[in-house]
Formats: sequence, C-alpha cells, structure tokens
Amino acid sequence: MSLWIPFLDNVNRLFQKRFCYTQITAGRVVTIAYLTTTITSIPLGLFVDKFGHRRMLSIVGLFIFLLAQFIILVYPQCNGEDIMGGAAAGLYLEGIGYSFYANVMVASIPLVVRMKFLGTAFGIM
Repeated sequence: MSLWIPFLDNVNRLFQKRFCYTQITAGRVVTIAYLTTTITSIPLGLFVDKFGHRRMLSIVGLFIFLLAQFIILVYPQCNGEDIMGGAAAGLYLEGIGYSFYANVMVASIPLVVRMKFLGTAFGIM
C-alpha cells in the first residue's frame, strides 16, 4: 500500500503509452483515484469507528488493491487511437483501497504502538 503514491506518480505515463490516452486525459483519469478516496473516506471512517472489525477491513482493503492492480495489468492494450476507458476502473478501485488503508491501517497505529514511540511509528508508516 505504501507504493500507491509512487504508482500514481507514474500512472499518467502508463495510461498514455498502454491505453492511448493523451497527456491531458490521462491526468484527468488519474484524479479518479484521488476523488474516490476523498468521497469514500468519510463514510468508511464512520463505519470503522462505529463497528470496528479493523483486521477484516484491512484484509478487504488489500484484496481491493490486488483486484485494482490485476485489472490494470490484464486490461488489453490499445491499438491505434482508441482510448481504453475500462482501465480507469482499476484507478477507481485503487482509490477505494487507499480509503481502507487510511481509515484502517493508519488509525490502528495508536492501538499497537506505545505512546512513547507513536511519532516514530507514524513517520515509518
């Protein structure tokens, strides 16, 4: 999950080369992941705070990341000028997966690490 930011730094070029997006449309598609994270983080955070189940939700988040990467990996490459719009579904799932990461994994640090080492733990995370 910590490779999400470097992946999104390079996904613009990937969408240009592999799925025939222009630089501008690839940039617009990349925002799908960020917008999805923004929209889903609040309801997911409220759910986690109310019901818990952090272990199960962290596994669900990892599977969502895996599914997103699998979609981007196996989606067919474009031939010519056709934009392959379905590849953006992978970015949508990436955003949902990152919401799970932010709401479940990062929020679990104070539950696992002693208060004395909390700053270091957040820095490493």
